[in-house]
Amino acid sequence: MNFKRFRRLRSAPWVREMFQETRLTAADLIQGVFVADAKLAAEPGMGLPGTERYRVDQLEGLMERVQKAGIPCVALFPCNDPTVRTEGAEEAWNPDGLLARSIREIRRAAPDVGIMTDVALDLYTNHGHDGVVDPSSGDVLNDETVELLVKQSLAQVEMGAHALALSDMMDGRVLAIREALEEAGHINTLLISHSAKTASSLYAYYRKTVSFDATPGGLDKRSYQISPANGDEAIREYVADIEEGADATIVKPAIMNLDLMARMKALQETPLIAFQVSGEYMMLRAMDRDQPLVEKSPMWESLISCKRAGASAIITYGALDVAENLL
Repeated sequence: MNFKRFRRLRSAPWVREMFQETRLTAADLIQGVFVADAKLAAEPGMGLPGTERYRVDQLEGLMERVQKAGIPCVALFPCNDPTVRTEGAEEAWNPDGLLARSIREIRRAAPDVGIMTDVALDLYTNHGHDGVVDPSSGDVLNDETVELLVKQSLAQVEMGAHALALSDMMDGRVLAIREALEEAGHINTLLISHSAKTASSLYAYYRKTVSFDATPGGLDKRSYQISPANGDEAIREYVADIEEGADATIVKPAIMNLDLMARMKALQETPLIAFQVSGEYMMLRAMDRDQPLVEKSPMWESLISCKRAGASAIITYGALDVAENLL
């Protein structure tokens, strides 16, 4: 038998275009957006495009770019001033807080763009943990935290959020929040669970950008985030979150967990979102610093690999740059 001539399918641009198996479009991308009041907005974020801190009055211009590029959704991350962060995370449900004002402005400026908000307490607590901390043991308390996450979720829907991304990693929160939303009549709110959020060192730039990291070595969140070594555990959490009512799930960090995406998609066709986190973005953007994020760039290659692994959408701080170069 003759050997196979696979190169015939790569021999010319028109052939490669016709038989390309995986495609990346602007509709696949979700732009991560940091919002801050004037003082913090004036300070540099990660120092790369897409990581700026936007004031509320700057969001209209940003949303014009988002709509023109064809990006369907933004993921909001409020950089709350340390003065409003407390043990009880009360700012998390403030109807006039930074997040609420940002949501209102985006809905006014771009009513057809989806708004995804982060459900966790870390951006609102003065210790930076995602939940309630036991003062005597230092443990993050699961059930007490879930009660506050339900309150936070209902508040975010009232603020105008379309999709809730549960990043806290507490047990049972998907079911509790889904039941609370249904009871309150919010039957169309999307619940998107961080089912595979590993305890990664790649979140460091994000924590600095949201202006909080309590310890020089970074907060130890291994008691609630999954070990990068435990793929089977991540799959079990993924299955449980869907059974509890999640409409979609998030894998984070993205490039480090392509194997988990593929395993999840093999189990069932629930929509899957890859989150290209700050450390991944910084590494890839450093390679592209002086180049547009076009096809064949390292950034494009990383995003297409997420699609190939099974991601339906990708959260990235580079969404705008990529989408504008795909046009």
